[in-house]
Amino acid sequence: MRKFYLSLSALLLALSASAQSTLPQPMIGKATNISSDGFTANWKPVPKADGYCVFVYTQTPVMADGEQVINEETFSGITSGNMNNPLGGDEDYVDLAAKGYSDTYGWSAYALPTFVKGMVAGLVYSPYLDLRANGGKYKIILTTLSTNGDIIRVESHGRGEKVVREYKTRIPGGNQGTSIDTLEFDNGSKDLFFSVINMTATPGRADYLDGVKVIQNMRAGEVINSMITSEEAIDAWDDTAMDSVKSCRISKLTYAYGAKTLFYDMYATRHDYSRPNGKVPYTAIYSSYSEMVKVNLDDKSSEIVDGIEHISSDVRRARRMQGVYNLSGQRVDENYRGIIIKNGKKIINQ
Repeated sequence: MRKFYLSLSALLLALSASAQSTLPQPMIGKATNISSDGFTANWKPVPKADGYCVFVYTQTPVMADGEQVINEETFSGITSGNMNNPLGGDEDYVDLAAKGYSDTYGWSAYALPTFVKGMVAGLVYSPYLDLRANGGKYKIILTTLSTNGDIIRVESHGRGEKVVREYKTRIPGGNQGTSIDTLEFDNGSKDLFFSVINMTATPGRADYLDGVKVIQNMRAGEVINSMITSEEAIDAWDDTAMDSVKSCRISKLTYAYGAKTLFYDMYATRHDYSRPNGKVPYTAIYSSYSEMVKVNLDDKSSEIVDGIEHISSDVRRARRMQGVYNLSGQRVDENYRGIIIKNGKKIINQ
């Protein structure tokens, strides 16, 4: 679910540009005004775009082949509330990260969510997750406090059409308690997200999501991109300055947990009002993602990188470079078409 919001000026730009059905990849720039607690992300204006979304990540190199934890959420920031007197229940939408309820950035809940210590009930949405490794195959492990036989529904939005999984909880003794269940998917993408809801929740019964773990098999040399903040509602035009918007300040770094090397990328977007999408009066058009930019908050440096260049030297040695990789750092076979990395060198494979 790519969230995006438009001002009146951006809406007018979208209407005037509705004949265009694609947007070019943004030309990203190095970060400027780098300090210990933030930086300015820069780019060149994208013709006909009416807005931009910028995403910031930390990266964890994979040192050995095997299962990796991509995201683990325990909702440890929810420190009060109990079954008899839960928190919440009076808001349609709650940004869990903004309230400090989640351990990682990007979690949210809808449908009048309620909260008890370490748990959330309602329609819960994950952050965007980069799950392109292993051909897009990954697992979601859900821990729920529920009643035996409750139906848990998971909707995954990644590559291709939405994938839906439903399962019944299994509680020893057939009453209320904890159910731990693993679901497998193969629709991984750069910006996958999923939702979780108890379809048979009943007032007065246990109905809480206690924890989520996303795991994926990865190879040495790949990197885990963990989103730590974003700016998803940047208008392409500044009405006050009467100029195109070419930068934004990034300063909400709580979920970086002290990391001093960060990365950011972005895409451009436009609403095409010449093509209504069902009940929505427009079709959302997205550019491809830009290149990645590396930012070092310690030495105040920045550089544009690709999927190979920002991998550490230790990881380079671990992968031993005898394989073939694409520019995202993913292992591919010899028949892969495009730019590849082979024996440490970039080659165009046609």
